[in-house]
Amino acid sequence: MGIDRFKDIKKLKRVGHGVSGVTDVIERAGSSYISKGEFGNVHSKEFIVGGRKVLLAEKSVHKGGFARGRFSRDIIDRVLSVHKLLKDAGVNTYTTLRSDGKAFYSTLLNRGGFVALSANNDTPRDSAGNEYEEISIGKIEIANLQEMCEEIVRQTNIALSLGIGLTHDSIFYIVPEDVSHGPVDVDFMIGDFDSLGVVESLRHDDEEKSNILRTMHGATMKFIRIYCNIEALLEYESIVNEVFDEAL
Repeated sequence: MGIDRFKDIKKLKRVGHGVSGVTDVIERAGSSYISKGEFGNVHSKEFIVGGRKVLLAEKSVHKGGFARGRFSRDIIDRVLSVHKLLKDAGVNTYTTLRSDGKAFYSTLLNRGGFVALSANNDTPRDSAGNEYEEISIGKIEIANLQEMCEEIVRQTNIALSLGIGLTHDSIFYIVPEDVSHGPVDVDFMIGDFDSLGVVESLRHDDEEKSNILRTMHGATMKFIRIYCNIEALLEYESIVNEVFDEAL
């Protein structure tokens, strides 16, 4: 399993203006609201790069959230550092994550026939800002639930070995837009870094590790309760519980 479908962000030219991971964005076209986060709202945005349009996700600062509408250097460095640690360790995450101080730029997940869902109960939207109504009312049947849960446990433990405790809102579940033809494979990725950082005690404290695994168990249970077919819910809950109970 893994997310590596869209690499448009790599086409943004790296430049040096003293801000970690800054990008050279030539021109911005229209944008559409996708979701909200702790730091700011996420929009899909068109960029003109090398004469062609590229569609990316942009997380900008909440108005009044930070001085002069910019992320602090500490926040930028923390987010980009955590992303690099997880990516280098093989955790499912963006191929590339950049920042110009005012926003973070990454792969847009809600495109190419797929949509990213979270356990935050925020109605998912496509790249044009339209709500995915048929997905939000509980129709998903999952073909690979046990495999997905086992992989979430494995990657949570990888993150813990780095001192990074994943949170319920850091994980996105990637599903096909069309879920009307029976069970589908669901992938996942770590896509929100607002609340993530390196905490050395997590490498060694078994109780803290167990708490993080319980958090991911809770996030996955909430995901299936919001989005999955109610007729399969008892079976799905049993599978999730069994995988995480074994891990604990």
